[in-house]
Amino acid sequence: VSANCMREMDLAADERKPMIPVRTDNGPFLRCAIITAGLLYADLANNKAGAERAAKLEQLADEIVRRVAPPVGARPALLLPASETAALVAEGDGGTSHAPVATAPVAAAEADCEVLRSLREKLRPLDFDGDIIERSSRRLPGTREHVLHDIRGWLGDDERLDTANADAAVLWLQGAAGTGKSVVHASITRELEQAQRLAATFRCDRAVAERCSPRRVLTTLGYQIVRRAGAEAQRDLDAAVGVEEVHGWPLAALFEVLVARPLQAMAGQRKVVVTIDALDELARAVDGGNGAESGSGERTEFLRVLAEGWQNVVPAGVRLVVTGRPDDDVRRTFGGFEVCELRLDSPSNLRDIEAYSAHRMGGLRHRLAAPTAGHTVDELVRELAGRMAGLADRLFIWIVVAYDEILCSWRVRDVAKEVERLAAAMARPAGVDAAVPSALGALYGRVFDEAFGAMAEDELGLVRVVLGAIRHLRRPLSESGLAGLLNVPVAEVRWVLLPLNSLLDCSGETVKLLHKSVADYLGSGLAPAALRTDSSSAEMALFKKCVDVLAAANSTVFGGREAWVLAGVEEAVGASEIVEYAASYWHEHLVAISDVEVGDWDALSAFRRRSRFGPGLLAFGVLHGRPDAIRLALGCSKSRGMHHEHSKAVLGANAALRLDAEKVKLLPSPLLYEAAKSGDAESCAILLECAGADVGCRGASFGDRQFGEHNWTALHVSAFIESEP
Repeated sequence: VSANCMREMDLAADERKPMIPVRTDNGPFLRCAIITAGLLYADLANNKAGAERAAKLEQLADEIVRRVAPPVGARPALLLPASETAALVAEGDGGTSHAPVATAPVAAAEADCEVLRSLREKLRPLDFDGDIIERSSRRLPGTREHVLHDIRGWLGDDERLDTANADAAVLWLQGAAGTGKSVVHASITRELEQAQRLAATFRCDRAVAERCSPRRVLTTLGYQIVRRAGAEAQRDLDAAVGVEEVHGWPLAALFEVLVARPLQAMAGQRKVVVTIDALDELARAVDGGNGAESGSGERTEFLRVLAEGWQNVVPAGVRLVVTGRPDDDVRRTFGGFEVCELRLDSPSNLRDIEAYSAHRMGGLRHRLAAPTAGHTVDELVRELAGRMAGLADRLFIWIVVAYDEILCSWRVRDVAKEVERLAAAMARPAGVDAAVPSALGALYGRVFDEAFGAMAEDELGLVRVVLGAIRHLRRPLSESGLAGLLNVPVAEVRWVLLPLNSLLDCSGETVKLLHKSVADYLGSGLAPAALRTDSSSAEMALFKKCVDVLAAANSTVFGGREAWVLAGVEEAVGASEIVEYAASYWHEHLVAISDVEVGDWDALSAFRRRSRFGPGLLAFGVLHGRPDAIRLALGCSKSRGMHHEHSKAVLGANAALRLDAEKVKLLPSPLLYEAAKSGDAESCAILLECAGADVGCRGASFGDRQFGEHNWTALHVSAFIESEP
């Protein structure tokens, strides 16, 4: 039986729940019969289409519902359109009927709402329904009640002993990595939704490009808020957004139009709440000098706009709950608001870890050897659970990963001996790193040592490549997608991932690291040297892979819109997972390379000479306010201007590249005009110096200001923006 089957069987045993295997093929079944005692089966191999297949699928679905619905009940609706919240509920002794779950009134009408469909296309909101439900289900009932009680009290749901600062508009839940902030956020968010008080929610994730973009935070919050604000607010927002590229607006304008105004339209409703998880995961800029990360200008501006907006613009009574590690910029921005802290040294934290450990160890009692004379199994369970809680060093993520490692490992036959081995590993010094607590460093080191410790260094190349890719991907990929991007067999990717099950999140169709501390560990000095990959090398490798994928792709997959897709103006709809990823993020990997001027400049120069990619990178840099991308497209160094001599030939080639990007209308107006209207002085300077841009170029409209109608130039626009208060 495979390791995944073992994991499923152990999980079912630990949770004391029956398994309901479902198969739709025609075998062979082989050893999997071990877990198929309750098999639901429909052979679809010989009828791939038509009425017979549809009938079999319907019959299979009804049987699954009959088994699942009675114990589970109706699935809660959370930020979903009405068409996605229909649930099957049990009726009588086994019949089923289709009944919609009760949702907010606006969600019930969304399926047929043309205005909301228009807003979805313009704002491209992200969906957090499954994420909230999955994370909230991780919390063991009875744990984290102390912090949940404080947050509920601040929101006005429970009587609170300390009422100081209770009328503040913002609450910041802070704590170190691994203390359970995201689980608390998901729990409180789900409670608010069930009470119909949730206006919007977002969870930042630096492993997914869309989830760490300040602009996507605002567009997603805006869409969720306006869904609940009513038809009039929806029509107003749709008209305000117009046909402009809203993702290019200044952050302050985005907040005012997408968040503040719709919330003002909800002022008469019951007090509502917006929640944002993991603010510390927002995108950071990379220092090109040493590869170190620092708070990006956009991140800093977003934090300021968010805090000041809730103080001065958002209606009274609308609350904001944010979570995040106490990074310097987050602490400076939100430290003056109501602060709720998950402290490692608090007695309640230790009690929660002990309760969770007792629960997980109780589920492993079937793996315990017979206790010694005079002791009972219950006593052994309590002893081992207490030992594990002590090893956790007050870190919740440690206890979760440690139990998952025991559960996933086929080597573990005696849990008591495994606890002894864990204790021995924790006793060995793991080194010191500010980003990774020592207990986590020791645990992660043990997992990697067991997985790859016996391998020679020259055999670890593939492991290093796969882990480096997972850590630096802008969006998680499936196993097959990851293998395709790296151009290695799927079986080899699975060989790398299989022994790391306890450190991976494979809950969906994609593969990603379980927790941000795993990524921190792999980038720290605590990780084995043979597995460490510096960020610049990993970004360069992924950039090259993306370019190879795009170069090999037939341009027809982009439907004649290749230039727009490569510029990041449009999405690669209908393309394969690998091509879609490469088209969406090749520029991101390129501009993240910190040592652009050394080592790989020849590869970058060859890349810039490819006419398919140069205009796209140039337009991408202007559209997203990325001067580094513009420099790379033009071969222009930040420290010395042009990388090559400012010869007429080089300037002429760069001017031709700029004209190519403008000729196909990748952006509505000339590049200099677009850079000027976004107030990006650095990008304007590069285009003037290195690409022969015309300061007198004239462009189209900008938001409410119809510059084009007044025949304004880029210089006029720059002067107007600089003169605004």
